[in-house]
Amino acid sequence: MSVGDYDFVKEALLQNDVKELFYKINQKPGKPMFFGSKNETLVFALPGNPASSLTNFYIYVAPAVKNKMGFSEIHKPKVVRKINSEIKNSTGKTLFLKAKYDETNVTVLDGQSSTMLNTFAVANSLIIVPENVENYKKGQLVTLLPID
Repeated sequence: MSVGDYDFVKEALLQNDVKELFYKINQKPGKPMFFGSKNETLVFALPGNPASSLTNFYIYVAPAVKNKMGFSEIHKPKVVRKINSEIKNSTGKTLFLKAKYDETNVTVLDGQSSTMLNTFAVANSLIIVPENVENYKKGQLVTLLPID
């Protein structure tokens, strides 16, 4: 998925009778995402940038697959840790930042670009920065989504 003039994925899905449930999410990375259904089949069109796509996989696709498989717990329990540095969010969007946490703290990793996957090789979580939070100060508690 993309937001560009030459992305025809959404149009193709709609022409093939996929019912749109939502399109575009107020988040970074991963805004251009389509979610729909056709009969009993769920349809995800993930963003084209690799890190955006993997982020959305962890947040949306993996829980949906677990749900379809009948798991009673489809989300990993969230974790709360103290942040090792300040986080600024002037985007007005929910941010998902690749991070590494231990027993007490969490560190935002370098390389947050949506085109870069290398940070996922060492990340064990995504820090969730809600759209209405403009900054976290060093030492403040933040919520994490563990990934593996």
